[in-house]
Amino acid sequence: GLATDSQGLVEFVAYYQDPKLGQVHERSRFTRQKDRWFYVDGDALPPLWPKRSDLCWCGSGKKYKACHGR
Repeated sequence: GLATDSQGLVEFVAYYQDPKLGQVHERSRFTRQKDRWFYVDGDALPPLWPKRSDLCWCGSGKKYKACHGR
């Protein structure tokens, strides 16, 4: 969005392990009031699981297949 926008969208994917790998994929709506952004609501989206040759979600720099994809 732009600095003058009063509404915005953020799409994110968050991975977690508890003990199995899980994921939250959401498109969230925000509104700006007096130069501050506030969460309004969000829509759950289908998972975006990494492909075997993608970088691992954990940030190790390894490919998924050689890290958490085993």
